[in-house]
Amino acid sequence: MRYERLAEDLSGIIAAGNLRPGERLPSVRRLSRERRLSVSTVLQALRQLEDRGLVEARPQSGYFVRHASARRAQPSVRSTPEEAVPVDVSQRLMRVLQTGVKPGVAPPQRRIAFASAVAACCSSAPVRWCCPASSEVARG
Repeated sequence: MRYERLAEDLSGIIAAGNLRPGERLPSVRRLSRERRLSVSTVLQALRQLEDRGLVEARPQSGYFVRHASARRAQPSVRSTPEEAVPVDVSQRLMRVLQTGVKPGVAPPQRRIAFASAVAACCSSAPVRWCCPASSEVARG
């Protein structure tokens, strides 16, 4: 797509050091005119660079190259599979509910609700959860 191509071009210019941290990128209108792209396409490319942590938008000033320390670290390992895989919704739901029971994830009152939901969902498998600030919720 055109915005991806523009984002890659600008990313390469930044990586090559032709635009240094703190420097202003060409204006949206200028990029639009020079590249013969619509303003919305240019904005989409710049948003993609923002999402990657390469640039930042400054209100009424334009887009600027971010300092390396301000850039977000990119994960070294891909978190999504290369190919589509079947997903069991009930297993995914159980992971969400189980995560909600962990201390620090949700307030104690919510953890009780999560634990009750986990117990209600697991009629076949024995599940045992202990929630501080409440009585023990058990199934099995």
